[in-house]
Amino acid sequence: MRRIFVFLLLGLLSLGVLAGPVNAQSAGITVTCDNGQTINNGMEVTVIQMRSGFTYTATAIGINGFDPVLAVIDTTTGSGLCTD
Repeated sequence: MRRIFVFLLLGLLSLGVLAGPVNAQSAGITVTCDNGQTINNGMEVTVIQMRSGFTYTATAIGINGFDPVLAVIDTTTGSGLCTD
């Protein structure tokens, strides 16, 4: 019985360490679109190993009145093509 209690206690203590506080996230990126629109506090998603000749689709769904905007960015210039 005592052994089970010790394992349970150690498990709860280790869970407390793993579920500790989360540090604040850094501010998002800013993108200037080809139409002059600016996106502030954006989230960057990097896609690796995109094959040429294939079609890729990105979808963003707005919830509770949120209106997402998608941008494809040229990493050398920082400008992007945007769709709302």
